[in-house]
Amino acid sequence: MSKMRAMVLSELGPVEKKPLKLTEIDRHEIQRPNEILIKIQGCGVCHSQLHGIEGDWKELGIPPQLPTVPGHEVVGEIIEVGSEVTKFKVGDHAGISPLLESCMKCQYCKEGKQQLCESSTILGESLKGGYAEYVTVTEDFATKVPNGMKPEYAAPLFCAGITAYKAVKASEPSHGKKIGIFGIGGVGHMAVQFAKLDGVDVTAISRNQKHLDVAKKLGASTIISFSEDQNKVLEEIKDKVGLLDAAIVFAPADIVTDTAIKAVKKGGLIVIGTIGEISSFVAF
Repeated sequence: MSKMRAMVLSELGPVEKKPLKLTEIDRHEIQRPNEILIKIQGCGVCHSQLHGIEGDWKELGIPPQLPTVPGHEVVGEIIEVGSEVTKFKVGDHAGISPLLESCMKCQYCKEGKQQLCESSTILGESLKGGYAEYVTVTEDFATKVPNGMKPEYAAPLFCAGITAYKAVKASEPSHGKKIGIFGIGGVGHMAVQFAKLDGVDVTAISRNQKHLDVAKKLGASTIISFSEDQNKVLEEIKDKVGLLDAAIVFAPADIVTDTAIKAVKKGGLIVIGTIGEISSFVAF
């Protein structure tokens, strides 16, 4: 069997101690007629992967096994296709999201909610991961990438990008709608761009001035510096833009979630992209 190089995690630990080791393992090969073989050209580094590598989420069963090859934001060139593949050809470029596979038979899968499938498989939680030279995937779980798009630009779209896109669409964007994005990091800055494409009046809220500067450059109409003084933040939002039509929360802190709820008008929408402790608030 052919071999490939991969960064293998055999023991959890701080990244400073270099728990990932460059190792030669069996190369993934096409096993089913609907699979494609991708030569990996780029893989993003998701913060959730760092939590998994360092053992922060071991009590949650993440990663579910060791050794494992992390990496779940993958793009590359297709070098082989199975006999029943119709969506791709050799030479195409494709990307894979964290969702590597599902049963395609249960009610969730039939409704297009494969991420809820009880039999789903996650990329980067087995020896199939992006920190390697090759990976296989069924054609239904790969997405075509324009051949001229740089891997370093394409790869983050397959985790942070789809998270931001889904959150923005859940906020029911429309031209002129006032939407606040709380937390302008790896996901939030993409949400700003997606929201602007829908003509949204974006208000970016963050503790980090550099992140706010990025948001402004990307099209945010208003930027607000977040602080622990909730009343001050709420007053600034209301003074500058009024009550929001919707808010999207990407900052994992309960005070941020609570502030977002209070910044939205009655009948508005709150989209929770991430959360710290469960927030308590008066529903009426």
